[in-house]
Amino acid sequence: MRDFNDSACIGAPSDLSIIDKYKEAGLRTIGLNAEVWAKEQFDAICPAKATFCGGYENWIKATEYAVQVFGNGKVRANYVIGLQPKERLMEGI
Repeated sequence: MRDFNDSACIGAPSDLSIIDKYKEAGLRTIGLNAEVWAKEQFDAICPAKATFCGGYENWIKATEYAVQVFGNGKVRANYVIGLQPKERLMEGI
C-alpha cells in the first residue's frame, strides 16, 4: 500500500507492534504526546496515561520504538510549557 500524507496521535500502547500497524496502514508520521518530561511529575499530571498507557517508562519506550518504525523526524512528542521547570523540559527536548 502506498503511504499518504497523514498522521496519528496515539497513546503509548503496551503492545508496541500496534505502532507498526499505523505505518502499514500508510501513515507517514505519528505523535505520542507525553505532555511532561519530568518522570517524577508524570503520574500526577497525566494520570490516565500513567494508568492506561503503561506509565512513563512505557511512554518513552513507545516513542523510541516509533522512531525505529517511522524514522528520524517522523515522530513527535509534544510537551506543555509551564508544567515543569524549563531545565527539566530542555532535557526531554
